[in-house]
Amino acid sequence: MRVKVFSVDKWKHCIFVFNHKGELVYRMCNKGYGKSELCSPEGITFHPERSVLYVADTGNNRIQILEKDGTYLNSIGPKNKNTGDNVRFRKTGPSKLNQPTDVAVTIMHIVVADSGNHKIKVQLSLKSPEVLKIDDKGYIIVGDAGNGRVQIFSPEGKFLRMLGDKKTQGHKFAWVSGLLVTNNYNILVSDSKNNFVYLF
Repeated sequence: MRVKVFSVDKWKHCIFVFNHKGELVYRMCNKGYGKSELCSPEGITFHPERSVLYVADTGNNRIQILEKDGTYLNSIGPKNKNTGDNVRFRKTGPSKLNQPTDVAVTIMHIVVADSGNHKIKVQLSLKSPEVLKIDDKGYIIVGDAGNGRVQIFSPEGKFLRMLGDKKTQGHKFAWVSGLLVTNNYNILVSDSKNNFVYLF
């Protein structure tokens, strides 16, 4: 099976697809505000069962759901910058995303780092959440960048523990910019302002 790597390019407003050798296979999407068009995208992930992409279309304040070839399927947030059309987010009311920077998907949930609103769309109190991951047990790990910490929640959204805090001793993240959960459930945290990667 040939592995393909999908990478968003914020500055070129597109998605690049590479083969297992790191060679460019194709590019999809262009800058714009319509279906399958992107504006400064920052996050991307696959659905764990369906072969579809979820893209944090940051500049358009929405999450786009696309086929692997870029074909538009649906969106969370405004469907067009020039219209007032909204879609429902987890059936709790009209979506009001503000510069979503990342998205993670399980079989049951879509979790969005709604950076401009300083929230993860599980209604958690955060400050400029930058990145997030969901491990294979459903635990939600959030890079709470503005608060200089990583917060860990149960699959139901209950707070469990915190890694680092600007106001406490121990690890003090200046800006949490990346997360990785290993197969052994270790957590790697990249701190872009300190130019360091921590292992927990």
